[in-house]
Amino acid sequence: MKILFLEWKSYCVPDMIEALETAGHYVTLITCKEMTDRYNTEFEKIFNSYIEQVSYDAVFTFNYFPIVSKMCNKLNLLYISWVYDNPLVTLFSCTVINKCNRIFLFDRNSYEYFHNAGIETVFYLPLCANPQRLCSYTTDPSPINDISFVGSLYTEPKQRLYDRIDGIDEY
Repeated sequence: MKILFLEWKSYCVPDMIEALETAGHYVTLITCKEMTDRYNTEFEKIFNSYIEQVSYDAVFTFNYFPIVSKMCNKLNLLYISWVYDNPLVTLFSCTVINKCNRIFLFDRNSYEYFHNAGIETVFYLPLCANPQRLCSYTTDPSPINDISFVGSLYTEPKQRLYDRIDGIDEY
């Protein structure tokens, strides 16, 4: 499968490329911050120029971008997105029902929310890691714990929006 991988400030990109290529897929990586906008004619030009060069079977992104879905839907091209942020505001777009989409959500509750609303383009897929790379950093192969959480609890000061709002009434 030929996959156009669009990324912008994504984690895990090298691991995902390695996994896809190990599975036998051909991957082209493009860094494209323009895809973060809902409407962007520059993105459409960039996207079309890559699609015209190679006959891709699918487009992949970490997280979901409505503008990518619109372009893929227009070209009848498979759009695969693996969402690792929660909540992800861009999921609340009318584009999530586009038939081209395969949206994988790591959060079971988010998946159930969309699935129970009748949206057939969402699927549940937990997050994963590259054990070959990560385990190479340890000298003891036996794990200390059965489960570990690695990530953000969104408790950092930069995430607390309401703590930064001053000068408004309680209402």
